[in-house]
Amino acid sequence: MSRKWLLAIGLVWASVAFSDGVPTACQPVMRPDKQWWALARHVEIITRLAQAKTNSYDLVLVGDSITHRWERKECGAAVYPKLLSRYGVLNLGCGGDQTQHVLWRFEHGALGSDYPYTAKVFAVMIGVNNGGKDPEGTVAGVKKIVGMIRAKHPESKVLLMAILPHGKNPLGAVSAKVINPMLKAFAAENGCAWLDMGEKFLDENGEIKPGLMMPDDLHPIAGGYEIWLSEMCPVVDRLLSE
Repeated sequence: MSRKWLLAIGLVWASVAFSDGVPTACQPVMRPDKQWWALARHVEIITRLAQAKTNSYDLVLVGDSITHRWERKECGAAVYPKLLSRYGVLNLGCGGDQTQHVLWRFEHGALGSDYPYTAKVFAVMIGVNNGGKDPEGTVAGVKKIVGMIRAKHPESKVLLMAILPHGKNPLGAVSAKVINPMLKAFAAENGCAWLDMGEKFLDENGEIKPGLMMPDDLHPIAGGYEIWLSEMCPVVDRLLSE
C-alpha cells in the first residue's frame, strides 16, 4: 500500500471540506459511524488491488452492504461463485455506505489511483442508506459517482441499477416513487444501461416475497442473489459483446 494512500487516510478529517448549497450526498466523506469497520473494508479493497494477479476486470460492483454481501455466508456467498465463474469481478461494496462514502473511496484508491486497473463494466447500486429526506441530493450523488467512474475509466460501460424494494411498504418508499424513476431517466439520457429488478422481489400485493430477504426486509439472502444473478448477467453479457 502506498505511503501517499496511508497519509490520505491519516489526514482525511482535516481534508474534508463542505460547500454551501452542495447536497451532503455529493460531498466525499469518510464514514463517521463504525469508523474502524468502514476503514477495514477499504483497506481490504486496496489490498486486493495491490495483490491482484490481474489488473483487468470484466465487472466491478459498486454499492453498499447489499453489494458487499455477495461475499457473506448468510447472504450471497453460495451464489457468488456462479458470478465469479462468468466474469472477472471486483467487489467495491461496503456495508453502510451512502453515496458520499463511495465518493470518498473513489478519491482514495478504489478507482485505481494507486493500483491502476481496467474494467469493462461498472455495475452501480447505491442510495438506500441515504434515506428519503433528500431524494434529489441522493440522485445527484449517484450522478457524481457515475461521473467519477467515467472520468477515471472512459473505456468502461456503466450499468446503473435501481434500489431494491425494501421495508414493509416497498412500493411506498421514496426510492421506489421518486429516486428510481429519476435514476432511470438519468441512465437513458446519459448512455448508461439500466436494470430494475424490483418486480422480481415483490408478490401480487406489492410485498417482498418470502425467502428472498433477511427479516430486516433490506438485505437479500441466497434467493435474492439468485434473482440478481439471473437479471444482471444478460445485461452484462450484452454490454461485453458491444
